[in-house]
Amino acid sequence: MPEQWQYRPFRISALQSTVTPIGNNVATTSATTITAGNNVVVTPASMNNITVGRWLNFNGGTGSPEDVQVISVTATTFTANFVNNHSGAYLISSSRTVDLGHLTVNQAGSTIVITLYDGHPSAWVAGTTIAVISPNTSEPTRSFDVRCNRGLFFTCTGTTVGDYTVSYHDRSA
Repeated sequence: MPEQWQYRPFRISALQSTVTPIGNNVATTSATTITAGNNVVVTPASMNNITVGRWLNFNGGTGSPEDVQVISVTATTFTANFVNNHSGAYLISSSRTVDLGHLTVNQAGSTIVITLYDGHPSAWVAGTTIAVISPNTSEPTRSFDVRCNRGLFFTCTGTTVGDYTVSYHDRSA
């Protein structure tokens, strides 16, 4: 495992029922109609963490799932080569190796369940659940020390969120 100083904190302080990326991963959608071909421009709902060279997975909507590599970006779009057509609302997610360190319970919420995934669960191939955690005040820190090969994503559901910090280390994909 990497040295402790390489880990970064990621704070979970709001309920989040939709799958959310941790670190430099991508989880967004788009309704841009894509016709298979080269240099296709896509307008995602968010450009967060979409960079030149990043591999993105397209799944959902119509068309067969596929992975594409980003060729260029602007403030609101990116360009890639596609083998398949896509339309409708589809998911765009990334796959990036992430090391997972500790989950620290800064303040426990009530009836909280934090679910951690190795890869986005709606991607093709779907990410897998690696932890389902119900934090409480008597167990403030949990150690995971695992590597997520397809990116680190989470949901946080319950009544009152509390405050949690996940330590992670992004690696090049």
